[in-house]
Amino acid sequence: MIVAKLSRAEYWTEIDGRGRPAALPPELDGTRLYDVEFLVDGTRVSATPLWSEPAKYLGDIIAQLLRNLAADGERLVVSVRSEPRYSGQVAGRRLELTAQQSLYLDYILGNSSVRFAWLTRSEGEYEEGTILMECRHDQIGDLVTRYWDWHAFAGFAVRRDHVDVSRWLRFEPGSREVAPLGPILDVASCYFEDWSDGNAVRIWTKHLTQRELEERLRLEELRRPPPDMAAPPTSAEAGHQAPYPGGSS
Repeated sequence: MIVAKLSRAEYWTEIDGRGRPAALPPELDGTRLYDVEFLVDGTRVSATPLWSEPAKYLGDIIAQLLRNLAADGERLVVSVRSEPRYSGQVAGRRLELTAQQSLYLDYILGNSSVRFAWLTRSEGEYEEGTILMECRHDQIGDLVTRYWDWHAFAGFAVRRDHVDVSRWLRFEPGSREVAPLGPILDVASCYFEDWSDGNAVRIWTKHLTQRELEERLRLEELRRPPPDMAAPPTSAEAGHQAPYPGGSS
C-alpha cells in the first residue's frame, strides 16, 4: 500500500559547498517546514523502482493532496518551470517549449477568465522567470500529471479575495528571485513545492500547525494500492542522490 506521512522538516542551506542545517532567513521568521513523504509498504518511494517517474506513479495521490491542502474559501495558485522539453505548435511550427510556455499556450491563451502573471528576465545567456496561474480543483490532476517533476512544480493556497497573482512577482535587487517567498507566506495559508526528486511534497507555513495540516490533508484519503510494473533501478542503484533537505528546491 502507498501511504502518505507528514513530518516536521529542517531548513538547510549550502555552506562552504555542503548542505547544512541553518537558521531561516529573517524574512521567513516564524515559518514552519513540513514534508509529506510517500511510502510503499513502509519504504520511501525514493528507495523503490517508482522513484524515477513520480508524476506517473504518484500523480493521483499528489493531486488529491493539493486539492485537500486548500481550505474552503481558498484557491490554489500554481507555478511550473522546466528547460525546453514539451512539444507544441506555434504559428504552424513545431517547437520545444518550457513548462511555462506550455502552460500558457494550453491553459491561459484564449481564456480571458484565467488569472495569471508571468515575469521573465535575461542576463546574457541566463534567463529566469516565473509564471503563476490560479487553477480550479478539476485542473490540478492534469497539471500534476503533465508538469510534476523535480524542481518544477510549486504553488500556494490563498483566500479567494487575495488572488491577485501579479502582486507576488517582482525582481529583488541583488537577487535572482522572481517570486520572493516571504511576502507569499505572510498572506497564503501555506506554500508547497515538489521535493526529493518529486517523490515528496514540502510545505512552508506561518499560519498552520502540524495538527491543522493533518486535518486539511486527510492523509487516510491518500492511501493507494501500489502499481504493477517492471522493476527499473531504484535511485540509489542508478547512482542518484537526492539533494540535501531544506532551502530552495
